[in-house]
Amino acid sequence: MKTIILSLIFTFISFSNPHLEATRLLGLMHQNLNGIKAHSYRLNLAERRIDNQYHQGELLISVQNQPLKIRAEVIGPAEGPLVEYDAAADKTNAVITPRKWLPAVKFKQDVNSKMVRRGHYSIHETTFNHFDFLIQKMETRLLQNGDSHHGIKYHGITSEEGVSCHKIELIDAQYQIQNYQINREENLIDLAQNKWIHPYKILELNPQLSSYDEIRTGQRIKIPTSYAKRCVLYIDTQDYLPRRLEVYDELGWFEKYSFRDISIRR
Repeated sequence: MKTIILSLIFTFISFSNPHLEATRLLGLMHQNLNGIKAHSYRLNLAERRIDNQYHQGELLISVQNQPLKIRAEVIGPAEGPLVEYDAAADKTNAVITPRKWLPAVKFKQDVNSKMVRRGHYSIHETTFNHFDFLIQKMETRLLQNGDSHHGIKYHGITSEEGVSCHKIELIDAQYQIQNYQINREENLIDLAQNKWIHPYKILELNPQLSSYDEIRTGQRIKIPTSYAKRCVLYIDTQDYLPRRLEVYDELGWFEKYSFRDISIRR
């Protein structure tokens, strides 16, 4: 009886106050992801790359927290390299095993090099905790701008690849592209982290740049004001884990990620 009553209460809240329900569900997801010792998942990605080229891929990701260790294996559309990262051993570099064409050889590459950061994210940014933190930062920005009530919406329950999910939308009505002048000893990765914006989006906005460190003091570039103009998040109704994340900017969809075969260890 108590379960039925609580279910009716939450149903009433979701219809009468979609913002409150969205905030409650996001809080449950944050709480559920906080303090996990390890997790793994199958990642299906679709990303808009430079020059409006669209890339799709599939990876197997396994993560151990504290100390952070990540293993990312590219399995689609064709078998690719194995990338491993151990923050305790080397915070700067990842170890790459080519596997298919030369499986006996391993070599190190900077986590922000073109070889490791081939898409939107580097290996150390493929954890649930990282994606969760980005969502939290977007929530904080909406709250600071006074837009959280209208910018965080609950759209009810839907099916995501056969899994029942809560659909939540975060909208930054103040998102825009602005000019920025590079400060002394600043690279694009540092800039993106300090402002919590997307580093790959900076490259897309500035075709004159071919890498994240190809900038100079005083140079003027274009940057977004926040991580995204709009995010759509699908949260599993059973375990409150993220199942899909869609990110949109001023041009349309920027990246879409589906998380499958999720395993969590606490």
